[in-house]
Amino acid sequence: MTNTLTRPAIDAGTYRIEPARTTVTFTMREWYGRREVTGTFAVRDGTIVVAADPTGSSVRVAMDPASFTTDKKRRDADIRSKRWLDVARYPDMEFRSGRVTTDAEGWKVVGMLTVHGVTGPVTLRMVDGGQTPEGCRFTATCTINRLDFGVKTAPRFIGTALEVRIETFATRS
Repeated sequence: MTNTLTRPAIDAGTYRIEPARTTVTFTMREWYGRREVTGTFAVRDGTIVVAADPTGSSVRVAMDPASFTTDKKRRDADIRSKRWLDVARYPDMEFRSGRVTTDAEGWKVVGMLTVHGVTGPVTLRMVDGGQTPEGCRFTATCTINRLDFGVKTAPRFIGTALEVRIETFATRS
């Protein structure tokens, strides 16, 4: 694991995110907080630019809300419907970084996330990263409040906080 207070040893350059090797996993609570639900979203594409000065680095990643998957097909179909994500009307999710910072807690990627047609701020906390023979890899976490992005169905019954973990592999462009 990379020391989060030091810069991971990754060559400066532009890297293409590999969708097949990248996972976006979320955990949330339902049934009034009694049961944990874990699921995933697929990544369509993205780019990581690693600058010689890490604070000049950037990230752009596009995700597919129609790929929302948990362990229950009926729930998944409901979440993709008009009641929740309305993927027919909002077929895209995207994160674009604005800046990369470091503090006593480690490296952070601050940017804007667009979900359900709403764009709002999100801070990704880098928990791991490093060079690979093909390119680079990063792991980041964040907490997202779905109400902030217009997904307001059943806020008492279904939890509003999503704990998100992103494991990204990218190859040099």
